[in-house]
Amino acid sequence: MGLYSNQQVLITGTNRGIGKAMCEAFAKEGANIISCNRTIDDAYLNFCKTLEDKYTVSIKNYSIDLSDETLLKATLKQVIKDNPTIHVLVNNAAVAFNGTFFMTSSQKLAEVFKINFFSQITIMQVIARLMQKQKFGSIINMVSVGAIEANPGYLAYGSSKAALIYATRVLSKEIAPFNVRVNAIAPGLTDTTMGHTKNEVEIEKVLSRTPLKRMATVDEIADLAVFLGSDKASYITGQVIPVDGGRSS
Repeated sequence: MGLYSNQQVLITGTNRGIGKAMCEAFAKEGANIISCNRTIDDAYLNFCKTLEDKYTVSIKNYSIDLSDETLLKATLKQVIKDNPTIHVLVNNAAVAFNGTFFMTSSQKLAEVFKINFFSQITIMQVIARLMQKQKFGSIINMVSVGAIEANPGYLAYGSSKAALIYATRVLSKEIAPFNVRVNAIAPGLTDTTMGHTKNEVEIEKVLSRTPLKRMATVDEIADLAVFLGSDKASYITGQVIPVDGGRSS
């Protein structure tokens, strides 16, 4: 029996990187996964089938478009119809954008906020209402250490994730009376495709400020999500937990 036997865990952005690792980490603990991605290809479906067979769980796939609020709400409505009880929500899907302050247009800023903040609010409002009615649940927002410390070139991405941190803290206070917890994980530089979009000079500069002198692995991030969503973290809410090798300490 795992930590999540017979529980439903909704995760966005599970077809690669941290989200894919979280999909397996939760499944390993017995969770049935509600997987929401913009693109679902055969390779990912084969990955899901492997997890279902290996851990005796179910994985339901839904196509979502975080840039279209109307379609997003319609998909979430179907998700709840198919899954009347949801124990954990992990808001993981996001877009990255690097651009200096003066080279970031208001249009680009709005595009990044649409995906990384406004869509996350929409998802939380829908799922948190369900959790409020069931009087239990855990919400985990994936933010970034870049939202805690300011660095050149990350106005859009860092600001969108900083806004999500504030929303995490506000919702945690509002929904705590209903036994629903809300926390955020702030990864540092992680060994993913997104992590390697930085050039080697940038990576070395970050690692030079990281006491552990290496990138995080996706499993190290996923393991924290599994803990935070479980009853083992039942007295933890409103927290933003960096997983950055000591970089922000």
